[in-house]
Amino acid sequence: MNRPLILAVDDDEDSLLLLKQALEIFSLTLVTTTTGRSGLLMAALFQPQLILLDMRLPDISGFEVVRQLKRQPSTRNIPVLAISALVQTEYLQEMLLAGCDGFLGKPYFLNDLEVAIHQMLPQLCPNCA
Repeated sequence: MNRPLILAVDDDEDSLLLLKQALEIFSLTLVTTTTGRSGLLMAALFQPQLILLDMRLPDISGFEVVRQLKRQPSTRNIPVLAISALVQTEYLQEMLLAGCDGFLGKPYFLNDLEVAIHQMLPQLCPNCA
């Protein structure tokens, strides 16, 4: 059985480690990167079922990453879940306007991550929620 593939783009190695452990529990496969530019390349190459995207990245912002993803025919239909500590209303609105399909605030509980994944892609996580 092929496990669904998730791409996580976050410059914080600890956040990526937490995601890797959590998604293993949820029977999902994770590939990771720490920069926006490499995230764009990996999204095009791997065609993941979902992208978990931090908004603060060292090279280009998560806002620009999602804008570029949504402009490309090969990646525009991949759902993007913003995972960020930027929780003020103006940032949330900007994330949605940029093309994010959902949002999860940092720090988060694993149950919240599980529910967010289920809401984004119910078929990926049948035991979630």
